[in-house]
Amino acid sequence: MRDKAELTRQLVAQLPETAQVDFRHAMRTWWVNLRPGGGLRLSETGYLVFAGVLELERYVYTIPDRQQVNLGMILKLDKQLQSPYYIQLEKRRARNIVFFDSKEAVMANLYGSLDQFLSLYR
Repeated sequence: MRDKAELTRQLVAQLPETAQVDFRHAMRTWWVNLRPGGGLRLSETGYLVFAGVLELERYVYTIPDRQQVNLGMILKLDKQLQSPYYIQLEKRRARNIVFFDSKEAVMANLYGSLDQFLSLYR
């Protein structure tokens, strides 16, 4: 699922009445990269909506070496991942990646290294 706009439309339609927002607001607040062709990294607001309001399945990948997540790695994640994800920070460093797709989460955990996972995942 790489179509961020279509995914956002579908999820806005599933929001409970008490949490309703319009499509444009959701696009601006749920995603880190606002460009239509940009990646599927969630903002903190987006993560709270996906995990708390919509209660979507999520899978946590604990980053073994927090040094390995740098700007280059974030760009790779943004270009290659096909489903939404959220980077949990602790003291301004990436601690976990929360995947909203079981396939990507399992593959990342099997490889054990984000760099290996991304180099082999297409």
